[in-house]
Amino acid sequence: MMIKLLFISHTGSGEPPMAEFIMKHLVQKAGLSEKIYVSSARFEKEGAPLCQEGRDVLALHGIPFTNKKPLPVEWSTYDQFNYIFLMDNPQDPRLFNTMGGDVDSKISLLSTYAGYEGGIANPYDGASFEDTYHASEIACSKLLEKYKDWIE
Repeated sequence: MMIKLLFISHTGSGEPPMAEFIMKHLVQKAGLSEKIYVSSARFEKEGAPLCQEGRDVLALHGIPFTNKKPLPVEWSTYDQFNYIFLMDNPQDPRLFNTMGGDVDSKISLLSTYAGYEGGIANPYDGASFEDTYHASEIACSKLLEKYKDWIE
């Protein structure tokens, strides 16, 4: 069985969240690429690759990244993934408008797994990319440990 994870971009960003690349790196290091699929999506209409500052922070921490653009969230997105992680704003009305809500309880804030209240620091709204990296890395590491227990 493959677990499919989706990370939804920060509010106001059409870029993939750093969490996607962090989780892909952790999954690959754990040898679980055949069992855990990771992607990202955005609510904004226009998608873009991760900005240079985000790339610089990932490179500093040895996390590989690509030029991929996040998928646009559509009505069918909800059914395509086992777990969907928001970087921020769980009250965003677009969750209901584009996916119909969370009838199967598979949407949550990524920050919950890092032990933070609220969301992951938003680098597109004044937070530093380093703070965003740090919170995302903690959350992704804890998530991977949880999934490893289920898989093994």
